[in-house]
Amino acid sequence: MTYWNEKAALVTGGSAGLGKAIARSLVSAGARVALVARDASNLRSAADELGGAARGVVSIPADVTREDDVARMAERAGSELGTIDGLFHGAGRSDRGEALATPVSRFDELWRINFVAAVLCAQALAPALRAARGHLVLIGSLASKSASRHLGAYPAAKFALAAFAQQMRLEHDARELHTLLVCPGPLARVDAGSRYDARAVGLPTRPAARAAASNSRASTPSGSPRASSTPAGIGGPS
Repeated sequence: MTYWNEKAALVTGGSAGLGKAIARSLVSAGARVALVARDASNLRSAADELGGAARGVVSIPADVTREDDVARMAERAGSELGTIDGLFHGAGRSDRGEALATPVSRFDELWRINFVAAVLCAQALAPALRAARGHLVLIGSLASKSASRHLGAYPAAKFALAAFAQQMRLEHDARELHTLLVCPGPLARVDAGSRYDARAVGLPTRPAARAAASNSRASTPSGSPRASSTPAGIGGPS
């Protein structure tokens, strides 16, 4: 029997990608799961794929950047699941672009989906999570820890999420509410590497320094010592 057997969890961004993968693992562990996403059709498909009502999976369409939607989401989740032992906040979006060329409106958009949405969901579900001595799991990024070039408004929003997670840990004893920040790197998915092509138009595909390092390695005689290099893309999500 697993820890999550017969427990209940809510997963935002649960219709695709990492959110759906987390939900799949929770269902496999015996949990009842509420999937949350904006697109009702994709949400129903994901719920059906994970077993639907027969496996304790329900879908709740909601835009988690909107306070009224989040309030309705929390109310319905409580009605459908009863207790809520975990909130897995996977809703988010990456970006491409130079920081100075990124419009403030884009910063606002990424701020709301990557940071404000997490705060809204945590505040709405905190009473249920604290009653269950549950878990708040926030999906950050390597960009939450170290900003990379050409990620537009993404790192600034994810840094804020990391600060929120730290503040939650300091303000709430783990025996009352356990907060975890997960910072994955690039994810393996069908559209990995191409999801943000439209926003990456005009950006350098490889920094000049790495190009120079690559050329230097290529010209190094066989048997000579080679300098190590950081793998391309180490700081940015796919």
